[in-house]
Amino acid sequence: MMSITERTAVAGVMTFLFYGVIPLTIVLYLMGTPQRKRNRHRAEQVKGMLTAKDATMQFNDELVESNRESSQASNQDSEQKTDQKIDSTLLTEPALVEPALQPKQQPDTETIGKK
Repeated sequence: MMSITERTAVAGVMTFLFYGVIPLTIVLYLMGTPQRKRNRHRAEQVKGMLTAKDATMQFNDELVESNRESSQASNQDSEQKTDQKIDSTLLTEPALVEPALQPKQQPDTETIGKK
């Protein structure tokens, strides 16, 4: 309202800026300081949480990788043991050997003579 009462337009603009806009920006800046402080604090907390989360994720990834390696090693060991068991079973169990590979039994001479 004060700028309207000035004699020239330049004086009106200067009055509007120096008596209206600049003091208002200073007041708003000062009133926004607590909110900026809370935002800064919250950002630091989030950054700390992300850092902790990254460290936890890295630890979990390393743990999963070590578990994977140990399970692969145990799987290889169990596969070798299974192969050994299968080989020994094939050698000891005649029922598992194909009939063509089994030796032919000699006929009983007593049975042949009775017929």
